[in-house]
Amino acid sequence: MRDQDAHDTKNAAIDRAAAAWVIRLESGLTKDEDRDLAEWTASDPRHAAVLAEHQKAWARFAPLAALAPTAPQTRESDRKRSSLRPRRRLAPLLRFGLPALAAAAAVVVGIYLRAPATAPASARTEVASAALPAACEQRVLSDGSTVVLNRAAELTVDFSRAERRVHLVRGEASFTVAKDAARPFIVVGSGVEVRAVGTAFNVRLGRERTEVLVTEGVVRVNAAAARTELTLDAGQHVAIAGNSPATAPLVTTLLPAEIERELAWQPRMLDFDNVALAEIVAAFNLRNPVPMVVADPVLAAVRLTASFRSDHVASFVRLIESNYGVHVESRGDALVLRRE
Repeated sequence: MRDQDAHDTKNAAIDRAAAAWVIRLESGLTKDEDRDLAEWTASDPRHAAVLAEHQKAWARFAPLAALAPTAPQTRESDRKRSSLRPRRRLAPLLRFGLPALAAAAAVVVGIYLRAPATAPASARTEVASAALPAACEQRVLSDGSTVVLNRAAELTVDFSRAERRVHLVRGEASFTVAKDAARPFIVVGSGVEVRAVGTAFNVRLGRERTEVLVTEGVVRVNAAAARTELTLDAGQHVAIAGNSPATAPLVTTLLPAEIERELAWQPRMLDFDNVALAEIVAAFNLRNPVPMVVADPVLAAVRLTASFRSDHVASFVRLIESNYGVHVESRGDALVLRRE
């Protein structure tokens, strides 16, 4: 009986720790926290599995995180202090499981809107869910490496004692690899193999070519069909033709602004302080496949103070509909914003 109680206590502790890591991942990890997470996942095979389950559950609740307001942050020092507060307040919430964590997500996301002078219109979302782009997904692998999946991307993981192998089935993914000299980290997709020990890089599988961009460290790229093996340093990009193996891979060195454009799809916090709606929409449009259009110049000039994750378009739409009397409808390949 005592053994069973100890087992249950251990499982409960793992569950609480995994839930706490999900919250920290949502707001971004420091280098020390990256190391701590790697050590935690490596210390017990159950840790990575439980963390993955919590991440799946979090993904279902994440769109709700943008719906609750918090106090405004007007100074950078205030923003830094507020980013620390949720971690001290999470302990009571963790006892109640993921529904409570979903409510806590609003604290992490930190949305605040200056309410309009008129009474808010009732929420009325008529946009088909298929018209809204799905959010990107971040995962922590069992070795402590992290991967950010672009929309519709898919991969499988096959780790052994000799190597860490990831198969990118389709789409685009960005990898930050935990250092492990004894087990190289290998990403395979469309006949191209990208090998690293500890580094950060992006892989995009296209219809006609596979692209690799290194943002940190060094990787080796092997394209069997093209009979090519390359070594790429940070800032270098290669495009390997898939339909014409005889075509030599094109290697270029990108400027920081070019790297930023290549990785603009990755989720990030968009912070606005008294900014016109038209400018906020433009910032979303830089990072999402379904553009928004503000059809009314009066509405375009409405000013908001808010912080959103760049891939939480659905949450943004629901929020402006319920608080600003905005009607959003799907028109072809765009979302049109109008006043009610």
